[in-house]
Amino acid sequence: MERDAPSVWLDGEYGVVRVIRRERLASREGLVDLAFGEHRPLANGFYFPHRQEAFVDGKLVVLVVVRSVAVNTGLAEDLFDPGALRRGR
Repeated sequence: MERDAPSVWLDGEYGVVRVIRRERLASREGLVDLAFGEHRPLANGFYFPHRQEAFVDGKLVVLVVVRSVAVNTGLAEDLFDPGALRRGR
């Protein structure tokens, strides 16, 4: 695998399961590896990763374990407007 080019692993059922790319960090450049696992059904055939891990140069730096997820519970419609988001609203 080419380590200087970004790589993305896609699963036909779950979507993105892994992203690897070189990033400029606070004091140096490092290889950042984001892994999404333990996908569980959420809504309308959409699966959500309940385990999200971030590695820098092979060392785990962030682990997110999602305990519960709620879908669209009273969110404002403009949150889903890409144009408004680009304008900073």
